[in-house]
Amino acid sequence: MIRDRLDDVLRGLLLLACVAGIMIVVMLLDSVAFSILVIGGAALAAFAGHRLSRGRASLDWPRTTGTISTTRIAERSVADSGHMRRTYFYPEIEFTYALDGRERSSARVALDPKSVWSPDRRTVEALVADLVPDARVTVYVDPRRPDLAVVFPGLSAQRRSHYVAVTLAGLLIAAAGVGVWRLTVAAL
Repeated sequence: MIRDRLDDVLRGLLLLACVAGIMIVVMLLDSVAFSILVIGGAALAAFAGHRLSRGRASLDWPRTTGTISTTRIAERSVADSGHMRRTYFYPEIEFTYALDGRERSSARVALDPKSVWSPDRRTVEALVADLVPDARVTVYVDPRRPDLAVVFPGLSAQRRSHYVAVTLAGLLIAAAGVGVWRLTVAAL
């Protein structure tokens, strides 16, 4: 556990060093548009790429058996296009599992909750049909953070597509920043 925390601290320091390096490059290049586009695009791509990576990794997390405590279907109304609102349904599940001799509990259904959202209530009902109280269920546990466990690992095809598109958009924005820098340098 201490090693995992140390890894998190080291990753944070590495990220801080990268940001500092980028800021030095930005100061050297002296282009505000360049810096905004490159840093913003790179941050966007890094965020979405990280989400894709975590979603994929969760498929390989260690598995254990858990027990369902409660299951219900919740709904949320969100703004759609224009002035329309759309209602989405999603499962809310509480479960317990044992790991390393310790009883744990979680209400985290999926790494990305929108992977199990649907505008069709029957789809969500089918998803949780067997997840009734006291039912046994496979639980996927993050090996680096054993208190993080999910019933549905990975990302839905829609969420994967979303994060791929955001990653590509971030890369394109960063590339546009480099283009702005090149035009600025060429104009000098």
